[in-house]
Amino acid sequence: MKIVILEGIDGSGKTTLLNELRKKWVGEHPLFIDRFIHSNYVYEKLKGDLDLKALQDINISIQSSCDVITLFVVVDPVIAKKRLELKPGHEDYTVELLKKHHDLFIESFTVLKTLMFFVDGTQPVDIIVEMIMRELKLK
Repeated sequence: MKIVILEGIDGSGKTTLLNELRKKWVGEHPLFIDRFIHSNYVYEKLKGDLDLKALQDINISIQSSCDVITLFVVVDPVIAKKRLELKPGHEDYTVELLKKHHDLFIESFTVLKTLMFFVDGTQPVDIIVEMIMRELKLK
């Protein structure tokens, strides 16, 4: 089974990409997941409640039993903050907090030993979706 995980800071465009991928994919598509183990790493570490061993065990299990591709949707925290200002309930986000999230995501890929691919979240959604679909169909 092919699994595609989209990770990234809030406001990076993960959910938008996920929705577009699901709409445009023709035929049997991979299981698309919006946030997974790396998001748990980031938010648990910020709360001081990180169970690293459990996350490592889950990651190893998933990676060894499935064809997993992790995409890290990257945007500048300033851009993410502007996007979040358009959504209710995101008033507490600061550029500094989003930068901290970004840094912890990068750390999580190293600590959890995950191969991931960077996706430029500032590009138009249709271009990103086309690139992802092309790459996934080749693998």
